[in-house]
Amino acid sequence: MSAFVATVTELSVTATQAAPDAPFAVAVTRNRAEWRENGSHRTSTDTVGEEVFDAPLPIVFTAINDWLLDRFRAAVLPRSWRVDAHDGLTLSGEAVPAARPSVGPASPPDQADHAPTSRPIGAASPAA
Repeated sequence: MSAFVATVTELSVTATQAAPDAPFAVAVTRNRAEWRENGSHRTSTDTVGEEVFDAPLPIVFTAINDWLLDRFRAAVLPRSWRVDAHDGLTLSGEAVPAARPSVGPASPPDQADHAPTSRPIGAASPAA
């Protein structure tokens, strides 16, 4: 049998908002599984990105995907988002490989009025 390593990598995105007016803290987790020809199997999970977005719903979804496209060449499919509102608001989704189209429609004008801001997790909030 030929030697090989088969790898499956998945990106998970979690956005958490502690209070209704609070920013969203976003984490990207990479889940990686490797299999070898001898039957051995290894898995690993790493947080590969964190960011804070000061954006309201639903604009935060666009802000997260813009960040994912720029940093990971990925995006969360809209139907993959799951909501948990037991303790604050947590949104979870699966990111898949993605690219920006070379030509596309312009953003709706009302979104320009609510442009999100972002900063690395742990960085101070900008002064108002």
